[in-house]
Amino acid sequence: MITALAALYFAREILLPVALAILLSFLLTPLANRLERWRIPRTLSVVLVVAMSFSVLGLLGWIVTDQLVDLGRQQQANKQNLMAKTQWLSETANKFLNEVSRFGKLRQRSAASSDNEHKDSGALVDTTEPNTSLPTKNRHTIHCRRLQPVPRRSTKPVK
Repeated sequence: MITALAALYFAREILLPVALAILLSFLLTPLANRLERWRIPRTLSVVLVVAMSFSVLGLLGWIVTDQLVDLGRQQQANKQNLMAKTQWLSETANKFLNEVSRFGKLRQRSAASSDNEHKDSGALVDTTEPNTSLPTKNRHTIHCRRLQPVPRRSTKPVK
């Protein structure tokens, strides 16, 4: 088993192009057969199919290369744009976190001051827990009207 894997590993330089050739032959054979049905000789149909496939691959390669060249030209502008957006996002997040921490501090101060007011004023504050053992009605219940079923119509064809 290990020797077979080692043989395949070292033979990949030969087997990979052969596998790609077999794959391309399976893909291009139907096109060559169609050209043969149109009364074009087999040799000429194969040459035409191969020429068309190479031209399509060349066109795709040209498009991809053109896109990569444009991307390389715009790299500096994209870099500056990305840095500006990252800086804006960082500043916005810092502002948001500062506001949240400020709100938390205000909330703590107001809670501490209200506790001190109740202690200083001598007011009675209810600190008992509600009794949950007794059944209570939920006052937030939404009352909906009950829906009635719609009668079904007959779908039999009329003669």
